[in-house]
Amino acid sequence: MQKHHTDSLQFKLKMLRLEAGKSQEEFANELGISRSALANYETGKRQPDDALLSKIAKSYRVDPHFFQPSKKQPALLQEGFSEDTKQLKHLLQHCDAGLDISQFPLEHKISLIQYYEFMLSLHGKAEEND
Repeated sequence: MQKHHTDSLQFKLKMLRLEAGKSQEEFANELGISRSALANYETGKRQPDDALLSKIAKSYRVDPHFFQPSKKQPALLQEGFSEDTKQLKHLLQHCDAGLDISQFPLEHKISLIQYYEFMLSLHGKAEEND
């Protein structure tokens, strides 16, 4: 199974579909595209046009900029993040027990994964310098 970067369009499309509890067939039918077209978008073989991305954003109530690549820093580390994200960052830094993120919005789940990958990369760089 091919792993996609959490900032990639295909990862975000698939996460949005799974978050909605839809099969590829159901999701594609709602969007008026074929299942194979959706599969190609989710694997990165093809790119959806801006009109389709706008339709998805409107239908699933996500910011249209959600599908665009983010800045270099994970969303959790950017200036001006929401109060919910500040609380999430606080929990991550101070919580020894497991953290249930099932109730978080999709954008925050992806931000959490990006933050985790960022921290792993910092850890890897620290080990290289030892």
